[in-house]
This record gives sequence, C-alpha cells and structure tokens, in this order.
Amino acid sequence: MTSKSTVDFFKQKSVLVIDDCQMILNATRHMLIRNGCDYDNVYIVKDARMAVSACIARSYDFILCDYNLGKNSDGLQLLEELHKKKLIKEKTVVFVVTGEMSKSVFFGFSEFSPDGYLIKPINIDSVTNRLINCHRQKTIFQNITITHKNKGLDAAIALCNKYEKTSGMTYARAQLYINEGKEEIAQKIYIQLINNKNNDARIKLAKMLILQKKYPLALKLIEPIITDKKLRFSALQVQADCFLQQKQLKKSSEAYREMSAISPNNVERLLIQYNLALLTKDTDEVIVIANRIKNKIKYSIWNTVDISLIHARSLLYKAEQSHNTPGTLVQLGPLKVELNQSLKLIEKQFNLSHYQLHRELIICRFLLLSGDIKAAKRIWDCYQQEVPLADFYAYFDALQIQSVLGGKKPTLPETLIDSDQTLSQDFLIRQFLHLCKSKKESVAQLKSSAIALYDKNEHVSSVNQWLEIWKKSPFEVDTALSIIKGLSSAIPMSVPIENLRVVYQQANETITSQTEDYNLPDWFIATNKEVSNSFTALEQQL
Repeated sequence: MTSKSTVDFFKQKSVLVIDDCQMILNATRHMLIRNGCDYDNVYIVKDARMAVSACIARSYDFILCDYNLGKNSDGLQLLEELHKKKLIKEKTVVFVVTGEMSKSVFFGFSEFSPDGYLIKPINIDSVTNRLINCHRQKTIFQNITITHKNKGLDAAIALCNKYEKTSGMTYARAQLYINEGKEEIAQKIYIQLINNKNNDARIKLAKMLILQKKYPLALKLIEPIITDKKLRFSALQVQADCFLQQKQLKKSSEAYREMSAISPNNVERLLIQYNLALLTKDTDEVIVIANRIKNKIKYSIWNTVDISLIHARSLLYKAEQSHNTPGTLVQLGPLKVELNQSLKLIEKQFNLSHYQLHRELIICRFLLLSGDIKAAKRIWDCYQQEVPLADFYAYFDALQIQSVLGGKKPTLPETLIDSDQTLSQDFLIRQFLHLCKSKKESVAQLKSSAIALYDKNEHVSSVNQWLEIWKKSPFEVDTALSIIKGLSSAIPMSVPIENLRVVYQQANETITSQTEDYNLPDWFIATNKEVSNSFTALEQQL
C-alpha cells in the first residue's frame, strides 16, 4: 500500500513517460497515478519527435525515457537532442529505462548525466524512493545555485554545510569556489578527496586543470585510473581533450577511437574523429568514420543536409588524395556512379531547396578533379551569387574550390558553442589555409626556376617545371600560357603523350574560359596552333 507521504509528494509532480509500447505506457501511467500522481500530470509519448514537442510545450519534474524507441530513434539520440536544445530543466530528474545494462548503454547515456537507470520490467512501487530522493537532492542543489546567485558565496556555502550528508555535496562546494574564481580552494577539496581514495575527484580536478590549460598535469592526474573499468571512459575523455588542445592529433584520434569502441552511438564524437582523420590525412579512417556517421545519424539531431553529405565528401576526398599521389590512377567513372547514388539518396530524404547548393559544391569539386574547368567555373560563378550556406562542411567545400578558381573568399559560419568539435573544425581550416600559403610560396619559387630555365634555352626542363606547377596549382592563366609557350619549344618525351595532351587541353580550357578577363598575347593563336599540330603528328607516329 502506498504511504500518504509518497502520495503527497507525487500529487503535484509532472511526469513524462517515453516508450514505443502503448501497453507499457498505460501500465506505467497507472502505477504513477496509484502512487499519487494526478492523471493530468502524467504525459505519455511513443517516439522521439513527440517527446521533443512535449518538452518544448512544458517542463517536467520527472522524465522516464526508454532506451529502445523503435524505428524512429533511440533514447540516447533523444536525450542528446533534448540537452543540445536545452529542453531539460536543471530540476528535472531523468531516468533511463532499458531491458539491458550493457556498457555501451551505460557509457552512452552517462555522457548526458541521467540520474539513474531502471531495468525492465519496472515496478514504480519499488523505485519511488529513488525518484523521491533524486528529486529532493536536485532541489537542494538548485537552491544552492539560486542562493549563490542571489545572496553570494557565504550563504551558498552555509547551505552546503546544512546538507553536508547529501551525496555529491563536496563536489557542489568545490564548484561554488570554481564559479567564484577561487580554483585553488576547489583544488584542495579535490586533492583531499583523492587522498581519501575517491578517484571520481581525479576526473573533476583534471577537467578543472584543462580549463586552466594545464594539460600535462591533467594527463598525469588520470594515469592511475585509465585502466579502471568504471572510470576509463571519463579518463579517455580527459586524454582526448588534452591531446586535442595540444594539437597532438594522432593521440587524440586514438583516444576518441577507444571511446567509440566503448560507446559507439555518439555522432558528435564521430564527427570529431572524422575531422581528425582529415587532419592526419588518414584516408582509410575518413571512409570508415564517414560510413559510421551515415549509419548513425538517421532520426538524430545531426541528420542535416551538411552532415548527411559527409559520405559523398569522403569519396571525393579519397579520390583527391589518390590524384595527388604519384603513379596512382584515379578511376573517375566508378566515383561518379557512387557520388550520384549518394546524392540521390540525400535528395530523396531532405528535398530542401538549399540542398541544391550543397550538391553543386560537391559536383564542382568532382569537375575540378576530372579537369573540366569550364563546367566547374560555371557552377562556382553561380554559387557566388547565392546567399552563402551557414554549414561548416559546405563552407569547407567552398574554401577548397575558391583556392583553385579564385573569386570571393567564403564566409565562415558563426559558432556559438565552444567544443572539441568546433576546435577540430578550426584546426581543419587553419591547416588548409597554411597549406595554401605554403603551396603559393612553393609555386612562386618553381615559376622563377621555370622562367630561368627557359631563358637558358633549357626548354625540356622548363616544361617539366611548368607541368609540376600545374599539378600543384592548376587552372591559372599565366601557368596555362607558359605551358603552351614551352610546349612550342620542347615536348618532354619522359611524360606519357596522353598525360601531356590532357594538360594541354586543360590549359586551353583555362585560357578560353577567362578570355574576358585577360588580353591574350599576340603570339598565342599561332603558337597554340603549332602545339596542336605537334601533338597530332606525335600521336600519328605512336
């Protein structure tokens, strides 16, 4: 029989129950009502979309969320979305309901700090004390926060002392000192806990040290618990953060990889891994992570056009890397088929107008890879007339295209949240701009060398130099003119004739596509015809 105190407690409390099974929803509501909840204060929903709408409409004292929500989502994705959208109030008690308690479930949800787990079949009668205690504990902590805001540190500390025996109160006291900028006092509290064999305090102190940019100390602090099964996941998070902040990208990537092995469903972490794979030029990892993202994002908060197209971008990236590897032949036919299939799937899924702009950027990158300068420039010129996309990967596409075709530099999307994901994005941009600067300096030196060789009548060496420049920085008019002029003096037989023909055609297309912006030199028409005749004669001989 339910006690009067339990009935009184739940009488004014609101509860949101999320489960894909109507029978379980009805049974849970019945048990809650029997324990004192008012019928009108128990809200039941069957999927993630309904749950988000319910949380937008009002706040709740309790949320009971099932892990397996059927085809539309899972509880982990839902909890992530609710946190990202700040739809879970500080006072709300969140319990995850699951039929199993595997480590992937536990660690996956632990990143979003639920207050507890319930194993099916649940019996509300047996867990009411847990719900009540969690609610009272959260109320105490909320009151401490409010007291600190309204009355200051001393009043908040006095409240901590009043509830000294409440679980987690020592951490709350330490956090108050951190909020006041008195990290040295918080550090003493954590060290005392560590000396008393409280290893959770190592994680707390390590995170504080990260904020202070004391990365080596944070890493040293978590060394004793890196193999602790209970704390390994949190320790790996500290490692990953420290390595990333110090730009030790391979070590950070390895830490994130180990975290994903424990808890594989976190898309944000997969996006960081994807960015790190791009930064370290790990082509195989780029493809693997892109496929995982593709399989995980459906029905999640990350299911946007920009992120859904990561799979298509990974295919392009692999081809671009192979294209830059000497002796590697890129098969563009199969790539084109794969890209078209990937793009059609996304188009069917979203059917959004701005999807077209994402698609055009990807097609433009493919056209540059295939050497179709005219078509690529036509797309790029049209894109620059549109309102820029406020999506990171589309911006990165545009940045790469602009580095080849010129034009307006794309605008970086504004980011409101400072996180490891945005940090990895920032590193990507910085690395790319640095590579562009280095390439520009290298090309300038090569051009000087090529001109000097031509002036010395070392025409074969000069043409080879211009071919190298074209590979590094194609589709520039001055380089295209120099290649054609050089080929009129010497055709290097060390380069396959079909390769020379491709470069010659690309150089011609580059010049003809930009004749409005340039006055062609007087020698060009006659010299170009001479080179064309030379190629025809050579090909007939071969």
